[in-house]
Amino acid sequence: MWAYIFSIAILAASIYALVQGAELFINQSSALARKYHIPEFLIGITIVAFGTSLPEFIISFIAASQGNVAVSTSNIIGSCIANIGFILAVTALFGAIKINKANLKFDIPLSVFSVIIFLVILYFTNGQINWIVGIVLLVIFAAYFVLVYFREKNKSMESTPTHAKIHPFLIILSIGLIAAGGKFAVDSAIDLAGLLHISNGFAGFTILAIGSSLPELIVSVVALKNGKNALSLGNIIGSNFFNLFFIIGISSFVTTLSFNDYIYELVILVLYNLALVAAALIGKKFYISKREGLFILISYMVLIVYLFYR
Repeated sequence: MWAYIFSIAILAASIYALVQGAELFINQSSALARKYHIPEFLIGITIVAFGTSLPEFIISFIAASQGNVAVSTSNIIGSCIANIGFILAVTALFGAIKINKANLKFDIPLSVFSVIIFLVILYFTNGQINWIVGIVLLVIFAAYFVLVYFREKNKSMESTPTHAKIHPFLIILSIGLIAAGGKFAVDSAIDLAGLLHISNGFAGFTILAIGSSLPELIVSVVALKNGKNALSLGNIIGSNFFNLFFIIGISSFVTTLSFNDYIYELVILVLYNLALVAAALIGKKFYISKREGLFILISYMVLIVYLFYR
């Protein structure tokens, strides 16, 4: 009994440290960037994008370095699905998420094609991602970064003045929280999986995936409440691209990652992205309603139950 409580407590504390460390890292890094007049959009597609995906990155990287490929791969795929099936769905429950033409023309199609591209790569590599394929993934990610840069460069280049104080100690503290949180999150999740007699892969797909996606949930809900629907949706879609190409690309330098057990889940991810298009175009209303958010959330819960009994 006490073993369960201890593992759950360590896991909860670790995920909390990850989320707080990521938020602290974003705030301090953004303040530093604005101090040197770096454009707002560039901050968004670099620091904020990287910051909200730090928990997934640290968990997957540490799991890969420990040789636990199941946790590393399941956490990445699970996070991508959780971003839509859980994060986006829960965000929609707080209010309808408007989808603008840019989302329909660029963000959502790119999200669909990114998963298809990843599946094609897996087909030609027999489901294995080694460091050579990892370089290819990082090149694709770099191309995406350049594409977004030129897409956004015609928008406002002014940097918002910052009143936040920059503390080197807080930056070091944030990195320490992220590193320690990631290490203990992986270890406690593996321990909890053993106690509950579930696979490490399922633990990574559910417990760690949802926990490491909390920064995306916080950013998306706050953005929605502030009327920034594009940021709310873009943050989720951008995080998935970041997960598939950057995190997997970097993690593959530590050990070869196998995704043969997650082809079905990747197809589900494609269908989730297509569901966003359908939700936006039904009745030409161009938004994801609370009802559709609830439907997506229920489908995600059904998927979790299915994977548990599979």
